[in-house]
Amino acid sequence: MMERLLELEKRLKDLEERIASIEKKLEKPVNIKRKESIMGHLITLKNEGFFSQPKFIGDIKKELEKRGYIYPLSSLTSPLLRAVRKKILGRVKIKGRWAYVQR
Repeated sequence: MMERLLELEKRLKDLEERIASIEKKLEKPVNIKRKESIMGHLITLKNEGFFSQPKFIGDIKKELEKRGYIYPLSSLTSPLLRAVRKKILGRVKIKGRWAYVQR
């Protein structure tokens, strides 16, 4: 019986050490680099007030190009629509063309 108690005590100590090791690893900040996305760029533009006035897709493309992000026009349509559906941006029709605005 005493042997069993010592064995259990040893196992418990080992498990406590393993848990402490795992907790120590979890305390370290995790630095994950994320690929920049079009949606992320749109959110940045919104936060900077770019959409305070209605902007057509060509205006958005030019602003992103100024910042060094080159995307074909066709790559912007889906993220813009997603931003509208998620209520990040709004859109209005001006002379038959969609313009995007801040919500």
